Amino acid sequence: LGDVYKRQGGVRSPSNSRIQVMVRKRPLNAGEAHEHNYDIVTAVDENTVVVHEPKHTVDMKRNVSNHVFSFDNVFGEEVSNQQVYEAAVGPLAVSYTHLTLPTKRIV
Repeated sequence: LGDVYKRQGGVRSPSNSRIQVMVRKRPLNAGEAHEHNYDIVTAVDENTVVVHEPKHTVDMKRNVSNHVFSFDNVFGEEVSNQQVYEAAVGPLAVSYTHLTLPTKRIV
């Protein structure tokens, strides 16, 4: 998939960039699963998702177009809320606390 991404002219942002985009792929909910809905998003690895777009051709044949997207971090459906927090928010909180200096009160 990395080659596909490169052919599409994608540019990965460096990991030390000030802005990072992270996505989380959710599982189908109970209603969607009960209705046998097709899961159109696949988390391929820690940086890539594929969106499967169902289509019909002019002669009514079914077809699926796959669109590859890369992000700084992708969390699959098996990842817990705690793991997402630790990876996405935790570093921000730590870096903020290191930047904040205690202030002196003059009374």
